[in-house]
Amino acid sequence: MRRMAACASMVLLLTGLALWSNGCGTGLSGNRVEITMFDWDNIELNRLNKEIIASFENTHPHIRVRFISGDARKRLAMIAADMAPDIMPLEIDELSFYITRNLLAPLDEFIATDAEFRLADYFQNMAAMCRYGGKLYGLPEDFSPVVLYYNKDLFDEANVPYPDGNWGWEDFLAAAKRLTRDREGRGRIDQYGFVTSWWRNRWPMYVWQNGGEVFNAKYDRCLMDQPEAIEAIQFYNDLTAVHHVAPGWGAQLEGVGGQGGSQWFVAGRIAMTAETRYIQTTFQRITNFRWDVAPLPKGKRRATTFVGGVAVISARTKHPREAWEFLKFLTGEGGSTVLMRGGRGLSGYRPAAEKAVVHPGQPPEHDGVCIEAVDYCHPPPFATEHMRTFDHAQEELNLLAQGYRTADQACHNFARLFNEHFEKLRGEQRNSGEPRR
Repeated sequence: MRRMAACASMVLLLTGLALWSNGCGTGLSGNRVEITMFDWDNIELNRLNKEIIASFENTHPHIRVRFISGDARKRLAMIAADMAPDIMPLEIDELSFYITRNLLAPLDEFIATDAEFRLADYFQNMAAMCRYGGKLYGLPEDFSPVVLYYNKDLFDEANVPYPDGNWGWEDFLAAAKRLTRDREGRGRIDQYGFVTSWWRNRWPMYVWQNGGEVFNAKYDRCLMDQPEAIEAIQFYNDLTAVHHVAPGWGAQLEGVGGQGGSQWFVAGRIAMTAETRYIQTTFQRITNFRWDVAPLPKGKRRATTFVGGVAVISARTKHPREAWEFLKFLTGEGGSTVLMRGGRGLSGYRPAAEKAVVHPGQPPEHDGVCIEAVDYCHPPPFATEHMRTFDHAQEELNLLAQGYRTADQACHNFARLFNEHFEKLRGEQRNSGEPRR
């Protein structure tokens, strides 16, 4: 998954930007038009993108796509220098930042005049997250819900039934306790039932599952100080601090080449882990045990989140129709099939995604769980423009995980920091007369 980087630089670079991009695409001789695509610089991703571009150009000989790779700073520097790429994949939580600065082209007119295009072929709740002010600004490219991966052999050894859609929190905890063991008899745990992660696209799931919310619907008040949120964070932290069914903060497991949840799972030292479908490229290398995937346990309601990206068109592209043609190809059957073959989660184009999860004889057997989870996915709650505040607030949860805060203290401090941030923004809005972003 393309990881968001340099959030603070993003805000600083575009603050006060007076000139928008006039587009990086150019006209070529022979009636051939050139457009540009920007994506993260990664050897495997670069190879996949070049394969997609070659396939597109083969069926669209009048369009040339020039590929540019880099990081968030380079992308923003290009925009600031009036060299914005025509097509840009973005993280879903970057989208509002670009929309509110008028850097993206709405897609509604393209869709309305394109008889061959069917928005209904895309996952609808993923597409809905690309809407702002009643307009659609992107198409889902690749994404994955967070689901539960488990080691079938460890479950069989402990005589624990495999997880299914009926598991609640108590079922999950009971199984995790039975799967946590001192295998070598040395008086310390060397196999855990689960592994926790305080990453921003993990812990909010438990707040939602418990009936809480991280923010209100207007996104101008943090609700982490409410009982549902505090109870959820308490449960999550207790998995380590009280029940000891998950490794603690900074834990090191002997005999494992790399330290971390996915490495521990691959080594057979963790029975369950909450991960996205992107991890399957790593798990496919497992040869010494059987593994599968299941829905996350539900609390008061079923909920998960996802990581993923959307493909957008620059507001100042000189070749909007050609950019639209490539956007359709990139996010549709042609591009998404290549990206998924390279381990890029699920396509936002539903027909391609539904084919990808059917692979008899190759784990995971129940890969379709990833598609089922789309129906109860929540978008990542932390937008790019608030990331600096998030970093400060997240430290409170990190201190909880390290034993320096109670869940009540950490959640109240988290909410206070965000609500002070929102109040500051309201003050700036009153002074400037501009709407809050």
